Amino acid sequence: MKNGILFIIRAYNDIDHITPIVYKMNLEHPDIPVNVLIYNVINDYSSDYRVKFLKNMDIPITHIFDHLSPQVIPVNLYFRIIQYIDKMKRFNLIRLFLNRLFVLPMKRSFNSKIDHILPGELLNSIFNHKPTVIVFDQAENSFYRKLCDYAKLKSITTVAVPHGHNTLANDMIWTDSMEILPNTSTIQTPNIYNYVVYENDIIANRYIRSGLVEKDQVKVIGSSRFSDEWIEKMEGIIPAKRLPIYPKETLKVVLMLTKYKYNGHPDEIERTIEYLSNFPNLQLIVKPHTRGMRFNNTFESNVTIVDNEFHSPLLIEWADIVLFTMTSVIFDCLKKDKPILYLKNTHSNKLLSENYFHSWEVHCRDDLRAFILNAFENRNSRTYSVEDRDKYCKVMIEPHGKNVLQMYCSFIESIA
Repeated sequence: MKNGILFIIRAYNDIDHITPIVYKMNLEHPDIPVNVLIYNVINDYSSDYRVKFLKNMDIPITHIFDHLSPQVIPVNLYFRIIQYIDKMKRFNLIRLFLNRLFVLPMKRSFNSKIDHILPGELLNSIFNHKPTVIVFDQAENSFYRKLCDYAKLKSITTVAVPHGHNTLANDMIWTDSMEILPNTSTIQTPNIYNYVVYENDIIANRYIRSGLVEKDQVKVIGSSRFSDEWIEKMEGIIPAKRLPIYPKETLKVVLMLTKYKYNGHPDEIERTIEYLSNFPNLQLIVKPHTRGMRFNNTFESNVTIVDNEFHSPLLIEWADIVLFTMTSVIFDCLKKDKPILYLKNTHSNKLLSENYFHSWEVHCRDDLRAFILNAFENRNSRTYSVEDRDKYCKVMIEPHGKNVLQMYCSFIESIA
């Protein structure tokens, strides 16, 4: 073994799906050095509770800016301004001014400096020598390609793990998907890696059929994020957030949203929120997508729009019933046996769940009314059976058993 494993975290979702693997590797193989590199030019994720958790385990974490030379750009000021303007509305004049005058020029400067980083020097500065394995998310960019090219020359194994979970059964998932014949050009190309890990056989076979990945590159393991072990661990590390307390007759509803570019119908989502706000004794919390989803109008006082500081597991625990469009966070609800409604009427895609069960589907506001009135009448009512839940979870996130994190560790150790 050379000198350990490097995990690269690029986006918020990667923290969700890579942190559990880092945690388990450190727990099971403390003799193998594990390092984390955060590669993101607009966030250092230093305040994220999962990043803090890894730091408390004494796992070395550096940001890509730490490896830039010379250090002449005011990084802390840059991050603070981004956090400040991110809370503003999209067309706020101050936001537009700061973006144009400060943030965009800084991003260009940082990206230019990153392009000039030599992979060998970067890896040596992290490990003193070289890692044995580099773990990426399933994305492709110039920085990743440069590292993979270098890794190939130095016999370093590269692995791509899920960035999120694709719950869609169809291929034309984007609003602008208009191709007559199947088109692979709009699909990510993870074949720059030695191995590509998928959460289930359905998604793996989809990529194999597309010709974008070879069968011998593929490893199907399951979901690190939604493994039973990590869900239990999360309960102990997630920061407390005070959520409102209401009389027991109040129905607490949470709506989890996905980006509209996935064939979403924003008008129907807003109408759904407005419709729910009409129910007496109903309190609705809306969790937009993590990347700056905005609404065109305001809602009644019984509707609360929350941001990323309100973590999904806490909202799920608070809710009597959870509504969703396409987000994979719904697996948290399934694991907690929480009543769920799938708002099929708010988008034009097909979920993989539709191949297994339909009991939670909302096709129109009449369906939603029936579900909500039933929830008021019977708080113990179910929207899916335990049998359907277990079958769907096995197929989608634990195809080879529930001990998913152990399987990730065993696989990474075997290629180190």
